[in-house]
Amino acid sequence: SCRTRARWWDMGVRRVPEFVLIKGPWNRHLCPLNEARALCDQQLYEVDVQHKPGVPTAQLSNSTLSALFFETEGRSNFGEGILWLAVYEAANLRVVDPRLVDQASLNERFGRVAGRQAGTVFDEIGMADRQALDSLVFDALRLTATERAGVYEAVAALVEARLTKSDSLTEGFRPGSPIPSE
Repeated sequence: SCRTRARWWDMGVRRVPEFVLIKGPWNRHLCPLNEARALCDQQLYEVDVQHKPGVPTAQLSNSTLSALFFETEGRSNFGEGILWLAVYEAANLRVVDPRLVDQASLNERFGRVAGRQAGTVFDEIGMADRQALDSLVFDALRLTATERAGVYEAVAALVEARLTKSDSLTEGFRPGSPIPSE
């Protein structure tokens, strides 16, 4: 709390994170590199990568497998189908060890994905550049073709279920609209 600080306005020296996690992703999955060198508050989490190189970890965190981890760690209880990640849930997220992946291939494939507007999870899983990035992760884990397809199916199913549940709970009612009467 600010009350306990002698200089309440002083935030001290902060380390600028190499990348961030979005606290409330909806139907897109992305972990942006922090090229703006911005500090974070509330809706973005600063990522402190321990024991792994930061930028390759950020690049791998943009894989579809990471989207699956987001869906299984997070929760959807704030309406409109938003996925919510608390700090302790974000801390549980796993990522492939960057040492298992060819760095030149990772830089090139991530660069293609990062160089364009991110689409929804449903759009992304069908895009060739996304699949090329994912193949590095899947190869590192030695996933079979069936297991790779399973990752895509699981992510799409989890996001669809979350959004569909939200629609069913709010059907006919939106914030600010009159409460229906019998």
